[in-house]
Amino acid sequence: MSKAYIVVEGPTDAAILRKILPSESLQQVKFIDGEGKYGAVSMARKLLMTEHIPTALVIDAGTDHASMVHEQQDLDYLLRLAADGTPFQILVVLYREGRRKERKR
Repeated sequence: MSKAYIVVEGPTDAAILRKILPSESLQQVKFIDGEGKYGAVSMARKLLMTEHIPTALVIDAGTDHASMVHEQQDLDYLLRLAADGTPFQILVVLYREGRRKERKR
């Protein structure tokens, strides 16, 4: 039986997390593919309401605009209602591809 769930938007997200998280911490964790952002949110709410097992929701911010990232925090309210005391965490990932600039010497 899983001691925790990690709900992600898709299989690529789960694969990345499996590579960067310590393997010993993943032994009793089950990854759930939410099949997209809104599906992941819905699945996290459902798991919190029905399974009462600690759940982490990992979603892509979809933007690097600060005000839009802040709106993602509204999810906390939705999950808190569903959790009814079950521990949960929302991780909004900001991925910036190609933003690295070379310094001129």
